[in-house]
Amino acid sequence: MEDNLALNITKNVVNNNVLDNNNIPFVYQTFILNASPLVVRGLYPFIVLFVTYWIANIPFIYYQFKKQQSGKNNKIIQWLDKFTIRPDKQVIDHDYYLHIIKSVFLTQTCVFLPLSLLESVIFENRFSLDYDEFFTMNYILSVPIYLLLFIISDEILFYTSHYYMHKIKFLYNNIHYKHHEMKHSVSVGCIYTHPIEFIFANILPVLAGPFFLRPHITIYWLWICLKMLETIYVHSGFEFFNFNFFVESSRHDYHHSHYRDNYGSWLHSFDRFLTKTNSNFEAFKNEKKMK
Repeated sequence: MEDNLALNITKNVVNNNVLDNNNIPFVYQTFILNASPLVVRGLYPFIVLFVTYWIANIPFIYYQFKKQQSGKNNKIIQWLDKFTIRPDKQVIDHDYYLHIIKSVFLTQTCVFLPLSLLESVIFENRFSLDYDEFFTMNYILSVPIYLLLFIISDEILFYTSHYYMHKIKFLYNNIHYKHHEMKHSVSVGCIYTHPIEFIFANILPVLAGPFFLRPHITIYWLWICLKMLETIYVHSGFEFFNFNFFVESSRHDYHHSHYRDNYGSWLHSFDRFLTKTNSNFEAFKNEKKMK
């Protein structure tokens, strides 16, 4: 009797697991649950960053090459021209532009990819892969909360690291200056940095929030994509949106052209409220309005 009961319980457990597995979409099961942790936590974040970077930069790369060919009659170029922050500086030297692209490709493949694979070992079991947590109401409601907390974490850590990259002469002259070879914002140059800066001032501020808050793996990928879009936009040299408080491209363009101030990223909250390192920019902007 006891043997039959145990056999029935075992059958029920197996059947329930089969049903549970059958309810999981093939794509999710194949590419997330059955994939190696090295792939899910290491390779996929790299793919997200890599694909987001190159796709989001397509219009800006197109603009550069068409402008260099004097594409004045091109309607797309004419439309984009309306949003340029500094039209006289928007097109840069062709060879230097290609140099930036090659350098960024090496940073992505030779620095971020190995680092991401290493993180997959460090971050093992740090992110949930559970399908039961994916795209439920709780998941949907948690996404904006997680992203807001990641933005706050990134804002604090990026501002701090970026500020001291400027204030400590050794760090500026030997590490951060590479990024400031660009005298104004260039979209493809958003991660044109020294490897040390890329790791400690770019990657760590982005990873800190997910590391401590342990979201679902898909939210982590979404955050990487969102952060990549933000840094491309503020380096683009175009101001498509004029929010005046959130992700302003003109603020970072001023930072590149004047080598100072506006050290933050998303909200520039430290620049605005704590250190007042936006006062010169505000005066500059008001002066431009008066002209």
